Amino acid sequence: MDEEILETAKSICACGAEDEALLKRLCAASAQALERELREGVAPEDCEGAFICASAWLAAAALTGHTVDRAELVRIATEVEGHPDNVAPAILGGAVCSFTPTDSLPQCLRYEVSDRLRFITVIPPYEVHTSEARKVVPQEIPLSTAVWQMGRIAGMTRGLETGDLDLIAAANDDRIQEPYRRRLIPDYNAVRDTCLNGGAKTIWISGSGSTLMAVTDDTIVAKFLQVKLREQFPKCDTHILTCDTEGAQIEYL
Repeated sequence: MDEEILETAKSICACGAEDEALLKRLCAASAQALERELREGVAPEDCEGAFICASAWLAAAALTGHTVDRAELVRIATEVEGHPDNVAPAILGGAVCSFTPTDSLPQCLRYEVSDRLRFITVIPPYEVHTSEARKVVPQEIPLSTAVWQMGRIAGMTRGLETGDLDLIAAANDDRIQEPYRRRLIPDYNAVRDTCLNGGAKTIWISGSGSTLMAVTDDTIVAKFLQVKLREQFPKCDTHILTCDTEGAQIEYL
C-alpha cells in the first residue's frame, strides 16, 4: 500500500526526482496520521482506494501547498480503485450515485442525507473479499428483477434525503446481490433478527460485507440496540454513525 500511496501522490502533484524522497516521507506520515483517525476495528485495507487517495492527497498538499479540486481527486481515486463507488462518497460526502460513461470521466451525483438518521454498523471479526462476493451473484438477471430494483434505488435515495424510514424500509428489498452475499456472512440472520426486533427499521449489507448496517431515526433506540448487539455479538465491533456530509478535508494544525 505504501508504494500505491506514493505513486498516487506523484500523479497528483507531478513532483520532480529531487522531491521524491521528501514526498515518500510525507506519504508515510500522512498514512500514519489517517490510520490513527480510523475507528477501532477498521484497518487501512478495509478502506481500499479511499485510504490510498486520502493519504496521497494530504502528502501532495503538504509538499506543494496546493490541493487538487474534488472532481480531479475523484478521477485519480477512480483510477486507483477501478470504480468510483467507494471513493466518490468518501471525497464528496453525503450519498453519491456514480457511473462512468465509456471513454469519459466518472459522473457523480451527490445527495444530502437526513441528519435525523442513525446508522448502527455491525462489523464481524472476519472479512468478505469483494472478489469472492462477486462470484456468488448471478451474472445475468431477468428483466423483471432489473425493473424491480431500479424503482427501489430511486426510493432509497429519496428516503435517505428526507429521513423517511418507511420509504427506506420499503425500498430496501434487494433481489440482485443480498440474497446471495448474505450466505457469506455467518452472523447475518442472527444480527438481522436482533436489529429488527430491537427497533431498527431495516438492515442491509454494507458493500460486499461483512459489515451490516441497520438504521433508525431514534438515538435512544440506536443506543439500546448497540448495547444489545455488544452483549449478543461480543466479537463484533458495533458503532452508531451519522452520515458525513463534508467528505474529505485537509486541516492544517
